[in-house]
Amino acid sequence: TIGNASLGFIAVAVSTLVGSVPAGWLGARYGRRRMSLVGLAGMALACALLQFVPTLTAAIAVLFVFGLSWSIPVANLPPMALELASVAQAGALAGAFLLIQSLAGILGPALIGEWFDVTGSRRALFILLAGFLVGSFALLASLTPGFGEARGGGT
Repeated sequence: TIGNASLGFIAVAVSTLVGSVPAGWLGARYGRRRMSLVGLAGMALACALLQFVPTLTAAIAVLFVFGLSWSIPVANLPPMALELASVAQAGALAGAFLLIQSLAGILGPALIGEWFDVTGSRRALFILLAGFLVGSFALLASLTPGFGEARGGGT
């Protein structure tokens, strides 16, 4: 139902808020790239698990874990992106980051609608999302070792 779907959105929103400060701390301590990989893996695992959850309560718990996992790359990828630019280029790179994020928000619903039409099911959304997350994991993992990692002993 719409009410049940709302509970899932609330679980993701609350857990993302709860996890955002610890996610930033963990990224600074253990490496932004490394922790973002952990977050992407957690999100992909949560999406895979959503195919098998037997109850609404279990789905809400998995979505809560999804939100906690999501908070990690959300807190750590923007600073990593800014590391790619000089101080003079940081504003342009931040703008490009936000542009791509906005385009995803605009194009995503249309692409998801097409996916629903092709598969004939809304359940396939989680499989598609898990696939995108695995691709994101592979791209982030391909970065030069040490990029985005904690310097020294961390604080």
